[in-house]
Amino acid sequence: MTGFSVDHIATGHAWTEGSGKTWKQTQTGAATFQWVQDGTGRVAHGVAVQSKKDKQWHVHITFDGNTHWKLTPSADGNQLQGPSDTFTLHSSGAKSTFEKKDKIKPKLEGADYTENSGAVWHVTHHKGGKFEMTNQRDQRVCHGTVGKDQQKNHFVVYLEFPGNVTMRVETADLATLNLPNGDVFRRTSEGKKKDKKEKKDKH
Repeated sequence: MTGFSVDHIATGHAWTEGSGKTWKQTQTGAATFQWVQDGTGRVAHGVAVQSKKDKQWHVHITFDGNTHWKLTPSADGNQLQGPSDTFTLHSSGAKSTFEKKDKIKPKLEGADYTENSGAVWHVTHHKGGKFEMTNQRDQRVCHGTVGKDQQKNHFVVYLEFPGNVTMRVETADLATLNLPNGDVFRRTSEGKKKDKKEKKDKH
């Protein structure tokens, strides 16, 4: 395989960390995957999304339910560089069995999320599995990555806040995001439904 692609998260591949321990992979959705470490049974869950904005792959993974890493694919896609370790692919030649990309509905762009404090986050950009939202009080920007786990039938969302704070949210409905710190983001206005329809009409 040349360059990272959705095939890199296909069921059957394995990734070896620097210590030599191997993680066996299962694809759980068009953009979601699971790793299980040989010998220990440790489990990690991740999301891999290609941004339509910059064409870069954004890979997030959570180990043991609470350790969140952002992984950077190498140029050939056969390594994933994390904060303190590198994972090397052992390809089985498998391809992704999920032919269709996730459709995130309703479109988030233009929507508002209100947190418990009353502060509003406005979604300024959303394409595919990537979105950005801005805090209307202090202009902080949060970068979001979302994929749908087809096995569990829920969305997996990674929110990257300023200060290198990453939170993972699992939800059946993107109208409510229950953050692990106890805060809740509730969608208080919808996104741009009309704009999406107009674009369809043009094609």
